[in-house]
Amino acid sequence: SLFGTILNKIFSQKALLLWGALAILIALIVNSNTITQYITTGKISVHWSYVIFGATITLAGLQLIGLGLLLRFISFFVTRVQPEPVKEFSVSTQKIGTHV
Repeated sequence: SLFGTILNKIFSQKALLLWGALAILIALIVNSNTITQYITTGKISVHWSYVIFGATITLAGLQLIGLGLLLRFISFFVTRVQPEPVKEFSVSTQKIGTHV
């Protein structure tokens, strides 16, 4: 279905890694003044919501990256591990010790 295809593209391995990196980048951009202020003065004078937003987006980005890596590792193992073929054997109907 179209909806399933869209969801598969949005939540694919590469997309999750991209979304996670983008979230962390957004957090850094939003808190760039805060980070600079803390490094230069050792104090933060911005509103607390910027810090909380940046921390939340950073954690969400790390979770997305972790999920993307987990899906990549799982798909790697699924494609690499092949089940062993079942060995077929036949059962003879002859009695043991009799020759034909």
